[in-house]
Amino acid sequence: MSIFTANDIVNLDQEQKNISQFEAFVQEMTQSWSQVSRETAINWVLEAAGVTCSDSGQTACEKIQLPVDKYEHEFDKILGNQGLKVA
Repeated sequence: MSIFTANDIVNLDQEQKNISQFEAFVQEMTQSWSQVSRETAINWVLEAAGVTCSDSGQTACEKIQLPVDKYEHEFDKILGNQGLKVA
């Protein structure tokens, strides 16, 4: 008997797709646009997703459908250091 349901497996698969797409997009921005850091690229993604400086890393993860345990700390740092414009 599996400890995972079919729904759990679908959710994990979707999570991996979201991570892959996000990382590919960030990588393309950092490689294609000279002088763009990972932090800047992520800042732009968060801003485009409607994340504001008053949002937490957890909220940012939820808005762009990425796992909180993997990205919350990085997003918190960017939100605190970059200071996105409040919409």
